[in-house]
Amino acid sequence: MDCGDPDQPVERWDLLGSGLTPYRIALAGILGLALSVSAVSAAPQPAATAGPKAVSTTGWTTYHHDNTRNGYDASAPAFVGGPFSNWNKAVDQAVYAEPLAYNGRVYVATMGDSVYAFNAVDGTQVWARTGGTALGTPSTGSFCSFNPGHIGIMGTPVIDPSSGILYAVGLVTSPTLEYRMFAVNISDGTDVTGFPVDLSVSPQYQNERAALALGNGHVYVAFGGWLGDCGTYHPAVVSVPVTGGSQDHSYQPQTGCMNAAGIWGPSGIAVDASGYLYVSTGNGTGCYGSTSYPCTNTSWDHGDGVIKLSGTLGETDTWAPDNATMSWCVLHAGDTDIGSIGPALLPNNEVFVTGKPGYGWLLNSANLGHFNGQQFQGRIGSCSPEAVFGGLAYYNGRLYVPCDGVGLVAFSVNTTTHTFNTTPDWVQAVNPGPPIAAMGLIWTRDQGGTTLYGFDPATGTQRVAAALGGGSNHFGTLAEDGGWIFVPHGANIRAFNFNAPPCPSTSSPNWFAGCSYAQYRLTGSNGSTWTNMDALNLAVSFTPPANSLAVISGNADLWTNTAGYNQDLGVAVSGGAYPTTAGQPEAWKESGGGATFSPNAAFVQTVIPVSAATVYTATLQWKANKSDPASIYAGAGPVATAFSPTRISVQLFPASAATVFSASRTTQYKLTGSDGSTWQDIDSANLSVPFTPPSGNWLAFVSGNADLWTSSAGFNQDVGVALSGGAYPTATGQPEAWKESGGSAGTFSPNAAFVQAALPVVGGTAYTAKVQWKANRSDPGSIWAGAGPIGGNFSPTSLSVVLIPSPAGATVKSSTQQYTLPGSNGSTWQKMDATNLQLTLSPSGATNYVLGVNADLWTNTAGYNQDVAILISGGTFGTGTVVTWKESGGIAGAYSPNAAYAYGDVALVGGTTYTVWVAWKTNRAAPGVTIFAGAGPIGSAFSPTWLTATVLN
Repeated sequence: MDCGDPDQPVERWDLLGSGLTPYRIALAGILGLALSVSAVSAAPQPAATAGPKAVSTTGWTTYHHDNTRNGYDASAPAFVGGPFSNWNKAVDQAVYAEPLAYNGRVYVATMGDSVYAFNAVDGTQVWARTGGTALGTPSTGSFCSFNPGHIGIMGTPVIDPSSGILYAVGLVTSPTLEYRMFAVNISDGTDVTGFPVDLSVSPQYQNERAALALGNGHVYVAFGGWLGDCGTYHPAVVSVPVTGGSQDHSYQPQTGCMNAAGIWGPSGIAVDASGYLYVSTGNGTGCYGSTSYPCTNTSWDHGDGVIKLSGTLGETDTWAPDNATMSWCVLHAGDTDIGSIGPALLPNNEVFVTGKPGYGWLLNSANLGHFNGQQFQGRIGSCSPEAVFGGLAYYNGRLYVPCDGVGLVAFSVNTTTHTFNTTPDWVQAVNPGPPIAAMGLIWTRDQGGTTLYGFDPATGTQRVAAALGGGSNHFGTLAEDGGWIFVPHGANIRAFNFNAPPCPSTSSPNWFAGCSYAQYRLTGSNGSTWTNMDALNLAVSFTPPANSLAVISGNADLWTNTAGYNQDLGVAVSGGAYPTTAGQPEAWKESGGGATFSPNAAFVQTVIPVSAATVYTATLQWKANKSDPASIYAGAGPVATAFSPTRISVQLFPASAATVFSASRTTQYKLTGSDGSTWQDIDSANLSVPFTPPSGNWLAFVSGNADLWTSSAGFNQDVGVALSGGAYPTATGQPEAWKESGGSAGTFSPNAAFVQAALPVVGGTAYTAKVQWKANRSDPGSIWAGAGPIGGNFSPTSLSVVLIPSPAGATVKSSTQQYTLPGSNGSTWQKMDATNLQLTLSPSGATNYVLGVNADLWTNTAGYNQDVAILISGGTFGTGTVVTWKESGGIAGAYSPNAAYAYGDVALVGGTTYTVWVAWKTNRAAPGVTIFAGAGPIGSAFSPTWLTATVLN
């Protein structure tokens, strides 16, 4: 019997990894290795994507990952727990096809002849061909015993990564009832020239359930019958060139009164490395001679066997069982299809086939064996007739098959001796759909749609059981990419994140934060459109209880794989009077792409007024600085299983308290002929903040934020925050804190520099804060502040003062020493200074803190990046847990500091003493290499390194 019966969806359930490791790829480039980055043609509004921690990924572009149909993704990250997040999206009709994933998106084809593209990380719809733009008009009629309501795309489509094209076959009713092959660009869903192509196989009695296959410059499509085995149908295969035009080859071996024997198993056609095709067939129902062993082999109708075809669909070899235990004619008579599942290609030219009989066979792909010429035959454990459907998985010498009524069965295969164990290694008594292998686990969804399972491949121990809620379609199978599992579920697509662990953020009445350990990729930015980096994890909504000033911050490690394209990072606000300018963030910074795989610890901050009882949303956004056909990235590393955290935060201060003061300008500033020693105000009129603290003692967190760059390589840019009034300045002519931004890395390559000082001030005393700058040495040329412009406005240069009660509100450590770390092994975090850059916190009750580190990082040997982190110990943090970290690029050049800033929030409990410290390392093993913290000196003092802990409650 050829099956296609549906199960109806029950409910919708809403909840919530190609990552490129910068240092690994950079090293490969240094060694002269050729590494490719998968990319597709640019979309009008490209989406940010998060991917796995691997040098490259292949995606999941065809049924069960590749043409072997083995369901194994070798590029998936290791399983570390989860799911850490998930999402659920509804589509127009039921999903029978396996989802496909590529380049940070997941593609879903439906029975409505629709195709959707979703962001793989947060489920944002990128594009959809549905409704009035659907690929075709599906049928709502009945075919034999099959009437699910709509019949459109049943067979799994295929993606050609080389061209960025998705091919799908749908049943359409307009202008006539027929099968039609469609091709769309995966970048934006637009039609591909040369398509659609009408196929010659009639849908009256022929069903297209089998997955499409791509090979030999063609797309191959196989056909079987409908549920109920009515009418006349045949085992048919057709092909269409990838360039379209028309169908060019077809295969149909039956003659005379032969009937049925369709190719309907959902896994479809397997294709070997030489371009040969393998299909399995169901039972015949026409004239085939004897119905008992021995069979009338001269009347074989090509049913219940395996057929090997050439790329032009010429039959080159066949096999069918014919022995007293299993014979094709007996299988025919019992409607016990081998073709309920397609062939799987194993190592050593082995072909494995199974099906409803519950038996398995090993065949030699070079000589299938014709009648009874298999290498091995055996029952798969206790699998019984009507047993195996859909697809299987092969991983590390074991096959995993779904046996109806038995469970998920694992058994070992020896492709050298051409045997398999008929006694299973393990059985899990679930009701499994077709399994896949990824992240070191075997994954399946029970056919009732209630649970997503993950099992240990060697022992069968259950590692994951994630609730789905019920509702599924027959033989539905999972897909995986980047550590995300994608589940077709009724008329929904669900995604579960097993890649990056959660990045915790605290919640306080005046603090709202989002964080992610994922690595993000933005491909094909047009240089003008701002794109949400992660609308789910890197956006925060807040409603001020009173009129307030909101300090909004964004922090990310930004880098590129293509020199010459900078990365722009912005914080956008909606709600109330915002956005100030439609389509533009409230503040942004540009990170230099003058060097590849060289992250900048970019930080952007702005202060805006917000109104009481008004809902606002702050979102982290990004783009390239100009049209970029390649990719930019956020997130360095990984360290363990996580990339450097990307964050957004909002801190509210009541306007009536008069504890926040700020100034910002979107002018571009130029300083020509700096003598390298004299500090000058960037803008004494507009970047000067006078303030008088309320009564009491305070710490003034004085911060400057600027995009700094040079037009003359070799001259770095120094930025400082100066304070006058009361006991200030500490040293005449010198700022209270400063940072150096590297110009040795190249020209026109901005650094999003951030400098902060926490300074004691006294209530009732008038002070004035300013932003100042200079070159790091005598410079006959010019240095600049402000990147862009966008619409006439350059990236804002800003100055802010935030007053925190002292001593209760904050604990601060700083040092003007220069630190060195020689020979880091690239993995061990080492304390920078256990005395001056380490502090203790002993809250009396539950207290939330934001921790920050600000340091000038650089190297004396190009090619080695510098990582800086904040660690905390005590309580649940044990002997030391990384709160946050950032990577500073050394690939950009030696002696070229980056003004790195990293921050993160933690929840501490009362009655416990915690220790917080600054740690650092190189991004990879660096024998004979030294990294440094602290630029300068000026006098005897290097640029200060700061560690701060500020109370959030």
